[in-house]
Amino acid sequence: MERTAFPGLFRFQNRRSQVTILGLLALAVVFPLVIRGDYPVHMANFVLYNMILAVSLDIVAGFLGEISFGHAGFIAIGAYTTAILMTKVFPDAWWGFWVALPIGGVMAAAAGVLVGFPALRISGQYFFMVTMGFGEIIRFVLLNWHEVTNGAMGVTAIPTPSIGAFVFSERWHFYWLFLAILILTLIPIVFLRRSYIGRAWIAIREDPVAAEAMGIRLTAYKVMAFAISAFFAGIGGGLLGIYLNYLHPSNFLATESILILTMVLLGGPGLIYGALFGAALMTGLSEVLRPLGDARMLFIGAMMMMLMILRPRGILGK
Repeated sequence: MERTAFPGLFRFQNRRSQVTILGLLALAVVFPLVIRGDYPVHMANFVLYNMILAVSLDIVAGFLGEISFGHAGFIAIGAYTTAILMTKVFPDAWWGFWVALPIGGVMAAAAGVLVGFPALRISGQYFFMVTMGFGEIIRFVLLNWHEVTNGAMGVTAIPTPSIGAFVFSERWHFYWLFLAILILTLIPIVFLRRSYIGRAWIAIREDPVAAEAMGIRLTAYKVMAFAISAFFAGIGGGLLGIYLNYLHPSNFLATESILILTMVLLGGPGLIYGALFGAALMTGLSEVLRPLGDARMLFIGAMMMMLMILRPRGILGK
């Protein structure tokens, strides 16, 4: 594979793509200005939150081609790290959140490296068994490390973030925060996808033996994918904690990892816009099916089976 410089970040394939992206961005910006209802903005916040998680998982599941069921573990590490720092280390500092959030992402990235190394020599069903086991280990630690995580009582009274005297006290305040973090997440991921690094990930996904023969170091690029994916998942987890003001290990069950993976597969793995579309569609569908309780997972599972038969590359996949 020929090594080239990073191409332009905002290069569009055609005029239609440019108009579509700019139109959607404009719609996202004006949404809370037009609709101030508490419930719609609350749902929009969760759409943005799930978009962050979906595009972060797409690095591993889409670009690298490895199906991971442990994403909830990385989200939990970022969420608890951010919440614990804000409540115990600098609870009274307005800048506490802005320091704690990237630290939570770095801690999640470190966990991604630890998971990435032992998972290098395995793939397929063995890989997702390892990642699922990791997610359950993290949840077990959260439940039993009472001195740090408060165990089954969870972390309560997480401070609301602020910028000087401005406090994020309304749901639409969080909307702007979530939207800004989503954009800051998308920019480096799009940048990486169009770079030599992204093309190396795709090459590994298509044929790891051929990729290695072309000089791509499989270990370095796989671990890099895990670390970057986990970092943004940890950032998403930190946002969840400050939005809910409360964290509990039950927020990070294996079903959470399955739902995020479903978002990626639904839109189209390896497509950044597919992950965004899948996150929006899945969040709305989950809310519509909420009256069914746990039975909604049966409906979602049946839908995914049909999708794999009719559209194995996702709704937006080619």
